[in-house]
Amino acid sequence: MKDGAVVGYIRVSSAGQDYAYQRSAIDVAARARGERVDEWFGDVASGSTLERPELARLGAALDVGRVRQVWVWRLDRLTRSGISDMLGAVAH
Repeated sequence: MKDGAVVGYIRVSSAGQDYAYQRSAIDVAARARGERVDEWFGDVASGSTLERPELARLGAALDVGRVRQVWVWRLDRLTRSGISDMLGAVAH
């Protein structure tokens, strides 16, 4: 990943679902604002837990300053456990 990357985070709840809709919606919104998503982070997991491998990898990239901007389709893709968990997920 390049420094100052624009990234997308997508999450589905089950293996029977796919990321296509979320990824497409993020791509359209980012392009409308003159951005391009450089890298994607995607988990298949419940929104009730923050114990997700790709979310952890995203957090590590945020910690070292490699990410400039994070796109998510909806905030509930980060967490369904409340505002404090959501803030914890992005407070890097």
